[in-house]
Amino acid sequence: MGVQLLARAVSLCCTALVLRRTPADVYGFVAGRLELLAALVLALSRDPLRGALQRFALPCIQPAINTAWLAPLLGAPLALAAALALACTAPAPALPLLLPALALFLAGLLLQLATEPLYAVLHAQLLYPLRARAETAALLPRALLPLALHFLPSLSRSPLPFAAADLAAALLSFLVLYLHLHSSSARRQYCFVSFSPLSPSAQSSPSFPYPHSPSLALAKPLLAQTVVKLFLTQGDRLIFSFIASPQDQGAFAVASNYGSILARLFLAPIEDSSKDFFAKSLPTNSKNARKQAKFLLKTVLRIYFYMSCILFAFAIPYLPLFVQFLGKNWSKQLVPILHYYIFYLSIMAYNGIAEAFVSSVADRHVLKSQNRLFVACSCISAASGWILVKYFHLGARGLVLMNAISLSIRFVWSARFVIKYFEADVNELMDSQDSIDSSDSDPSDSSSLLNIWDLKLLTIFSIFCGTLARSFSTKWSAGEIGDLKFLVLGIALGLVYIILGALFEKRFLLSLYQFRPKVKSNNSDLNHPLPIILTMPPPSRISLSRLNINLLAGLHTSRISRIAPVQPQIIQGTVNDATPIPPPNKAHGSYHWTFERLISVALVPLIAAPFAAGSVYPVVDAILASTLVIHSHSGFDSMLTDYIPKRIYPKTAKTAGILLKTATGLVLLGLYEFETNDVGITEMIRRVWQA
Repeated sequence: MGVQLLARAVSLCCTALVLRRTPADVYGFVAGRLELLAALVLALSRDPLRGALQRFALPCIQPAINTAWLAPLLGAPLALAAALALACTAPAPALPLLLPALALFLAGLLLQLATEPLYAVLHAQLLYPLRARAETAALLPRALLPLALHFLPSLSRSPLPFAAADLAAALLSFLVLYLHLHSSSARRQYCFVSFSPLSPSAQSSPSFPYPHSPSLALAKPLLAQTVVKLFLTQGDRLIFSFIASPQDQGAFAVASNYGSILARLFLAPIEDSSKDFFAKSLPTNSKNARKQAKFLLKTVLRIYFYMSCILFAFAIPYLPLFVQFLGKNWSKQLVPILHYYIFYLSIMAYNGIAEAFVSSVADRHVLKSQNRLFVACSCISAASGWILVKYFHLGARGLVLMNAISLSIRFVWSARFVIKYFEADVNELMDSQDSIDSSDSDPSDSSSLLNIWDLKLLTIFSIFCGTLARSFSTKWSAGEIGDLKFLVLGIALGLVYIILGALFEKRFLLSLYQFRPKVKSNNSDLNHPLPIILTMPPPSRISLSRLNINLLAGLHTSRISRIAPVQPQIIQGTVNDATPIPPPNKAHGSYHWTFERLISVALVPLIAAPFAAGSVYPVVDAILASTLVIHSHSGFDSMLTDYIPKRIYPKTAKTAGILLKTATGLVLLGLYEFETNDVGITEMIRRVWQA
């Protein structure tokens, strides 16, 4: 999880640096044309087959692999035709190196389709950590390669860096999956490239060596649903490409990418894993499975409510501060669009989990009814988008509102289906109190509905904190407070909000901790890399006799892993020898620890003294700087003593000690120059605070 977050953070920073050097029309072409082409091809050729395979528990993996091979066979001609159409309708004047960029982008798209049989193995075996590693590996070239190529003058105004990054990301993801599955195919007893059987029983299967027939039958209505859903999700780009300039398209693309960060990092993994769980557990008509699905749905909905409160309270006031990293040209256009996007994210979250449930358990008749709803939403979306953009002149904000209207209608329909499926009231869906009751009653029979007062209290407190944050934002916009002070005030207010909010929702949070998964699987590949833990009801309340342990293990992230490798185990002499007592050293004995305690105590008044005296007494400021350096040196020296002992790592410990002393000396020299030839630490902090 830490590596994934680090990779995504690096990707986000690199994208921000690329945007500072990319013209709006170039980025508008990449996001509005190339990414639209990829979404079209992948959605039509890959998504229906993937969704159909998730609905069936196949006895072996080979039929799923056979079915997954249809994705590249169907997607290759579609991708080629779309690329030719895009080349013929290129904007005038043509962008530099447009045809090579299209060729690279097409190659990367075909490689993504060729990776689909590998993903069939991942979903069949619930190898979620492997999928996370592949996606994390693909993030780095997608972020670093455009940044590196943009420094070349001939490529600064060309879409070629983005196309090359897509090809490199697809290739790296393919290699990660292929090498891992190829090396472990004998142990797992599957073969994902050829059509050879896995076992004698698989050879007698009626679906070998052909695709899975029930999955193909279900893929047909899913394909029709995907076509309509594709227009709903990508229709804003289609409309905007006809009525907006390339510069406006670029601004809307940047707002969409940054506005959907939360959806990609937080909402999408929860939706995908929940869809897998619903599809594999609910078709069994087991009473325990329905209880678990109901508990999971209510837990996710309540967490989404917390997310919405935080977004409305803090994201809106602090957006102008963080958007400044993209540059002044982008920030003026993005802030109004992102304000609308925050409202849209809340609707997207609720609709995502509701539609994940519907697509997992609905039969063909319900899917056809949902397709008709999507058609109606498409018409409403197109009409509202045209009116809001063309006549009300809302620009990209009108397109965000258009999507919000469409998703609201879809969520109402999906919520009605969920209520009818569970035969429950809508308030009960967000009530997790039935699962945290310590009595022996049935957890699915709620004796009390949602604690409305708790949510009212949290909502009122969110409104209060949001109002206070907006007052800080107003003062910051007027220049009364600086950037650093504005940020520190927001962090302090956020900490107060988290602490009091946790007290308001103490009962629910304790229930999540109490009912965390108790089952531990020996197969670490079944751990799902969710950003949060989606817990299930406890084993004492629900029998595990009919429960697939793999599904429970796939919905939590706990696993045993070492922080650092085991150090060399060296015994000097024999085990019966007495432990040698080190020679006394005044610099590293009791005097050393006493000196460190005195330094720590002395820092308390020294930190306040320069701020009170100011630059009138620079000696006090210099003493503060020196004391901080000595305190830091002692801390790092203790870390080296604990983690790099001289007895085990003699050369490494000596080298680390020399480097630490050198760094300390350089810092002291730099502080001396800063104190004598510049303003000093205290004055620098004061200027930054009031900047």
